[in-house]
Amino acid sequence: MTMDLNLLPSQAKFQAARMKVKAKVNQIMVVVVGVWVLGLVVVFSLWFWTKIGLAADEKKYKKAAVDFQGISDTVLNSEQLKYRAKLVGEILNKRFEYGKAFQTIKTLFPAIISLEDYELKSQKVFNVSGVIADWRGVDQLEKTIRDINSGLSESFKSTKLSSLSYDVVKGWDFDMEVELK
Repeated sequence: MTMDLNLLPSQAKFQAARMKVKAKVNQIMVVVVGVWVLGLVVVFSLWFWTKIGLAADEKKYKKAAVDFQGISDTVLNSEQLKYRAKLVGEILNKRFEYGKAFQTIKTLFPAIISLEDYELKSQKVFNVSGVIADWRGVDQLEKTIRDINSGLSESFKSTKLSSLSYDVVKGWDFDMEVELK
């Protein structure tokens, strides 16, 4: 017997298998192309949204920078004014109050002792001269000098009697140096 091989069914099987493989390859390519296109769409949409968001943020940043620049000038001026006010305050606190010092010197003696002249020798040192009518005033002058030098006075630090003389017409003349606290 001769065996004749019929290759047609086998060829048809091969073609059918080939067509199946081709169909699977096409399906895989469609899926890959679909995934690739979907990926591109996602990437471009993300890029587009970030670009829009970046533009909006950049606009907000520019507005904030302009606002900040305006505020920074105000803050800088405010800080400079505060610094200058602090300096002026320190100067005013440290300065010597001449009017207050002269008022304090006027209250140095009771009414029995009359001041004729007082002169500012240095910042807190005064030369004071006055007249006393009778011996009770001299006692009061001694008491005042003693109180100041012993530290009982709130306004005066020390005093030193420079001269004390008696004139028949005027009474007792005195000159002294007084230092304020």
